[in-house]
Amino acid sequence: MVCQLDVYPTAVYWHVPNRDALLAAVVEATMAGVTPEIGKLKWQDWFRELFCRYRKSVQQHPNVA
Repeated sequence: MVCQLDVYPTAVYWHVPNRDALLAAVVEATMAGVTPEIGKLKWQDWFRELFCRYRKSVQQHPNVA
């Protein structure tokens, strides 16, 4: 699917100050909700849940990887 916005490629910088801020915002949005709550699971189960959530997030947003 191709999406055309009919704007200049640099228009994104009207909303973010630089490339690093743009990439940080993408990572923040992609990884939101990935970290399980601490103290609810044994540490082994916590890590398992973390990586399951991470994998699901990356599968939903494959172009981020």
